[in-house]
Amino acid sequence: SYPVDDFRLPQQPQAVIKSTSSKQWEVAFASGNDTGEDGAAFSSGPRFRLDQDIVVYWRHQAGLPGSIDMVTHKPAGSDRGTFMMTVTPGDDLPAIRGGRDWIFVLDYSGSMQGKYQSLVEGVRQGLGRLHPDDRFRVVLFNNHARDVTNGYLMASDQNVAACIHRLGSIQPGGSTNLYAGLELGYRELDADRPSAVILVTDGVANVGVTEKKDFLELLEKHDVRLFSFVMGNSANRPLLQGMTTVSNGFYMNISNGDDIAGRLIQTADKLSHEAYRDIDLQFDGVRVKDLTPARLGSLYRGQQLIVFGHYWGDGNGEVEISGRVSDREVSYKSALHFPPRSERNPELERLWAYATIEDLQKQMEYLGHDSDTEQAIVDLAVEYGLVTDYTSMLVVRDEVFEQLGIDRNNAERVASERQARQQRAATAVRDHRQDSRQPAFSAPRANPGSGGDGGGSLGPLGIVLLLPLLWVKRKASAA
Repeated sequence: SYPVDDFRLPQQPQAVIKSTSSKQWEVAFASGNDTGEDGAAFSSGPRFRLDQDIVVYWRHQAGLPGSIDMVTHKPAGSDRGTFMMTVTPGDDLPAIRGGRDWIFVLDYSGSMQGKYQSLVEGVRQGLGRLHPDDRFRVVLFNNHARDVTNGYLMASDQNVAACIHRLGSIQPGGSTNLYAGLELGYRELDADRPSAVILVTDGVANVGVTEKKDFLELLEKHDVRLFSFVMGNSANRPLLQGMTTVSNGFYMNISNGDDIAGRLIQTADKLSHEAYRDIDLQFDGVRVKDLTPARLGSLYRGQQLIVFGHYWGDGNGEVEISGRVSDREVSYKSALHFPPRSERNPELERLWAYATIEDLQKQMEYLGHDSDTEQAIVDLAVEYGLVTDYTSMLVVRDEVFEQLGIDRNNAERVASERQARQQRAATAVRDHRQDSRQPAFSAPRANPGSGGDGGGSLGPLGIVLLLPLLWVKRKASAA
């Protein structure tokens, strides 16, 4: 619903990208005589493969307003609707004054071969964004951990250049003693200076301390945010996400085709300002339940808050978004309209289920396994046709479904989603903003760094579109 200035897929040069309007871009991977939904033929090119992540970058137009947007789905005859609300705050977070301390904890184990130099370049650019009165430390870990900078250094050009030169001369190797790296990184913290720990790894803690509870106990001793960047798909995501939750930081998975330098720069920009803490949502006027994620946590400058939920009834309602900035309480309100019927976006049902399952899995990863929670995941996955750690998709011929008396509920859902996509493609992009008449935010949205409001690997909608590919790759164990 908002103008996009630029859109690119740097790792897929064969992609055909075209802008149909300031708010709509179309990307296709095509070969031979393939055509788009409008029937137009795309240029021939080499066939593309699906064994690599598709990484998408986009940049919103500068000066866009802070806003609250909502997309809904409520089929005819249903009492319950589904919504996705997106909160894009105005840029009213105050800048952090004075010097900050940055501790980089970097993995240089053997699995970082081929990635380490990209990591060093990312650190160089990230350090280059620091203020002159900032300080930094760099800790490397493989089998053991070592402080490369021997304590804090001021973020001067000379110190940054010397540190990068030393990092560049080091060769990755060995195992992954993640605990040793973090334990050393959290030493020598200065209580009088704002501090942040940035962890970059691609593996699993396989030597030294490896129990999750030990990591969580380490972080609970320190009131310092941890920001985890995971390169590749082999890392222990439950452990890393659990640690960032405890520290009120954030976790980001970085594809091997992603831009680690850009990600570290984005982080430096986000941490130049205060953050919203202890965010809470309250709805009034219409019954709203089943919100996910259940715990909203913190929101940093330039980030959006995306919440899924269900509503009953219809009509006008209101949402209040409250939180804290430092010791100050803040609150933003917006009128919302929940329609009695809305059938343009049926994918929202599966997006809600996917986000809810992910939230339930995080709870079990943090609190421990629970049979009731596992059963809730199974029930949701079966109802909405999703593959999880506890469910699989069995691919059989049509006549086998008939012989076994299996209802084709998922086939009907997929057909409904495909029809809705075709209808949306034939009409103009809609404006989903809810607070146009009474804006919730007085300032325009943040445009940090080079202006990139968005970017990253495929979000929830892309995951839903790729589900048929995921089903055939997983071993089938249940219908």
